[in-house]
Amino acid sequence: MAVTTKVLCEATVIALDPATTTMYTAPSGTVTIIDKVTVTNYSASSATVVVYIIPSGGSVIDANALVKKTLAAKEVYTCPEIVGHNLATGDAIVSKADAVTAVSLRASGREVT
Repeated sequence: MAVTTKVLCEATVIALDPATTTMYTAPSGTVTIIDKVTVTNYSASSATVVVYIIPSGGSVIDANALVKKTLAAKEVYTCPEIVGHNLATGDAIVSKADAVTAVSLRASGREVT
């Protein structure tokens, strides 16, 4: 068994709701352990972000949402709700925000093969 620490998603701007952004998809033959997810609102206004873990073949539905957070202007939030979750092959971290080009997400973790 090999464990590789890695950035799962570099800081990436999140799509405007109702569109979503797939931030990371677990590759074939791995289990991914999420160690940290940080969302940043770099705008001068508040913005709401939703982060989902979508099982392989699943869809963006409320039942898959782990984080729904309104961020104040310039607020940074580390998402403790997601830390420690595992992703099987094809599972994905997906997000959306209610403000265009205002919120970014960065994730890191470990891939186990």
